[in-house]
Amino acid sequence: MDPNVKTILIYMEGLKSGRDFMETRIEKPVVVLKVGRSERGAKAAASHTGSLAGSDKVYNAAFKQLGILRARTFTEAFGWSRALSLRNPSAMKS
Repeated sequence: MDPNVKTILIYMEGLKSGRDFMETRIEKPVVVLKVGRSERGAKAAASHTGSLAGSDKVYNAAFKQLGILRARTFTEAFGWSRALSLRNPSAMKS
């Protein structure tokens, strides 16, 4: 709810509760850099965090349903976050 926060950038290895994530109310643009896209990467993320990495297709569907942008690289994630934070929300309401 902080008015100084314009965009949310998430570095995600996995989720402990997909249901909670899907029920989260999002009112600002969100960019996610989801790591562990491959099966090997998913296993590495799970061993590191103890969270479920899950199927990449499930994450893609969830992000799409929630209107979340999925970045493929750090450069893309920070570029989108910067661009979204500089936008003028009042200009987009017309």
